[in-house]
Amino acid sequence: MIPTYQIIKVRFTTDSAGPQFDGFSARWWTSEAENRSSSSACPNNCYSDFGRGACSEDGICACLSGYSGVDCHNDDQWKLQTFFSMCNGSSWISSQNWLSGSQPCNQTAANARNISLNWVGVGGCVAQRVTTLALPANNVCCSSGNATFPSYLRSIDLSDNHLSKFPKFVSNLPQLTALELGGNGMSGPVPASFFSNSELGLISLNLSCNNLSGRFDSSPWIPGLLSLDLHQNSFEGWVPDSLGSMAVPGSVYLQNNSFLCPATNYASVNNYSCVNFSLDSVSPSHILMPISAVVPSKLFLLDLSYIPQSIPFTCLIDGLTPVPASIYNSTTIMCSIPPISPGAHSISISIDPSRESSVNFVPLSSLSFIVTTSCPPGSHLIQDAFSDHCATCPAGAACRGGTAVPESAPGYFESPQNALVFLDCFNTAYCLGNNTCSAEAMGERCAFCADGFVNVNGNCVVCQPGQSLGVAIGFVIAGLGLPVWWIWRAWMGDGNAAYGILIMYFQIIGLFDKYPINWDSMLGDIVKAVSIAILNTDYINLQCAYGLGFYERMFFVWTIPFMIGAIFKLVVLLKSMWLSRCTGFSFTKHMAEWDHYASKSMFLKMLFDESAFQFKDFAAF
Repeated sequence: MIPTYQIIKVRFTTDSAGPQFDGFSARWWTSEAENRSSSSACPNNCYSDFGRGACSEDGICACLSGYSGVDCHNDDQWKLQTFFSMCNGSSWISSQNWLSGSQPCNQTAANARNISLNWVGVGGCVAQRVTTLALPANNVCCSSGNATFPSYLRSIDLSDNHLSKFPKFVSNLPQLTALELGGNGMSGPVPASFFSNSELGLISLNLSCNNLSGRFDSSPWIPGLLSLDLHQNSFEGWVPDSLGSMAVPGSVYLQNNSFLCPATNYASVNNYSCVNFSLDSVSPSHILMPISAVVPSKLFLLDLSYIPQSIPFTCLIDGLTPVPASIYNSTTIMCSIPPISPGAHSISISIDPSRESSVNFVPLSSLSFIVTTSCPPGSHLIQDAFSDHCATCPAGAACRGGTAVPESAPGYFESPQNALVFLDCFNTAYCLGNNTCSAEAMGERCAFCADGFVNVNGNCVVCQPGQSLGVAIGFVIAGLGLPVWWIWRAWMGDGNAAYGILIMYFQIIGLFDKYPINWDSMLGDIVKAVSIAILNTDYINLQCAYGLGFYERMFFVWTIPFMIGAIFKLVVLLKSMWLSRCTGFSFTKHMAEWDHYASKSMFLKMLFDESAFQFKDFAAF
């Protein structure tokens, strides 16, 4: 006789209001047992194909380690042990019996409720299935979001641990009602599957004090929540409209995120700060018509206080046409502009377009730019890796538009290091524009006097033949005679301090010659003459009288203290030799004495100080 059998599928619940668990199938043979085939002795073959058990020849189902129940279908132990190994269970603060090999639930009647007394953190069992997992502040460290959980968990509390990523498999727990994951340092987005699973029956969700990013999506289960805590994360975008359907007032916490303004006024949501996204400036203000969409022009939205990091956004031309957008740097968004009609246009940003709604969407600000076929006057063409565009004329330049390069404006000179930088001229009257100097000046920034002109206090004046010869002779005589006279006065002990004060007075008066003051003609001549005390060689007109150029004159001024110092030393040497012959005292004694007189006069120190002053004066011009 061919054996026959029946298949019965059973679904059971703990009570009328409780959760439903998975059913199982059983087979009833209607013929003699001895006619059964060995291959069908165990229902579902003990899930041997899934590695859960094996059917013995006598028809007894032998479950492998980690599995139990009808047909080895209960895999709670295996999933918990996998969770233990994936989440660094050996470092947990408490892990009692997790590796003991015992079942997590007490072996009682199939429909009984009981509290697990075996595994720490396994707080409740129904029908030998784990329903509660509570391991707060237990140093649970999960390096990925792939941790597994028993299929019929109602409550998970893993707060104040180290999960790093949102555990994606919680989306597959249809009986889950409470999820506590606050204070775990989790980063990255919440998986989309968590929001899209309509079978979730959450009533409490706590994701606070993490670094979760991306958007917090709308979901069919959000209206059923009694509490939602998202504070202190990095969520962005729009607040989901479904929060307005939550029944409990003040049950939603959104502080310290980057949700966009305007803030919602739902009764369920507590006060929070939102991000006010606005556009400040656009560059360039003019772009040339791009050749094709393959090589678009680029617009840069600058100085942004906020840029979306983990949610989509796009640029909008004239509030209608979306074009690609990307993050250029921490304060700049780059928009790719395809060929569009010439003229004025606007550019704005649409953030997370799929989430915009009539409830929470407010149009963001826009900026104007111009598409042109040629750069207008006052701008110049720039061709770079991004696009051809018109840039504002640099300061100190004149721009004719089109393809013309910027030229220096009157009073300015192009920098030798950067063709788009224009420097102020020392005497703006000598710079005529386009790097051209007037007849009086020459060189970069028109800083040097041309041939036939001499620099007098920063101005180039025409040379007068022979005008400097007498003054030059007097300057040389003074340079030779003054050291001799000074040492003789020191030897006589006749008030060199008073003469030092007098020379310092002349030097102070001479400094006024360096300032652009309109002196009376006679008074101006006196000031110029006194300025010799500060080694002002402009009054001698070396350039005109002797053809000395800029560097030759600078070298002459620098050597004046050394020449006078050499004269001092020569006078001291000759005087010491003469006194040594006349008195019979040591030559060395006389040298030391006269060196003392020379240093006591402080004359050389003043000369060296004025030489340094003249160096600065030369460098400035």
